[in-house]
Amino acid sequence: KYLVKKRKNLLINILFHHINVSTLNYCKNFIFSFYYALVISFNSLYRFFRE
Repeated sequence: KYLVKKRKNLLINILFHHINVSTLNYCKNFIFSFYYALVISFNSLYRFFRE
């Protein structure tokens, strides 16, 4: 009985870890694309004001 509970906990831990990793990756991608968009808009603004 104890082994089954342990296995269940392990499964839950793996699942939560996977969810956490996916969320982290999603946040990282979101921040990266946001930063990228910011850089592009700053570049175009700079080019616009320089001309």
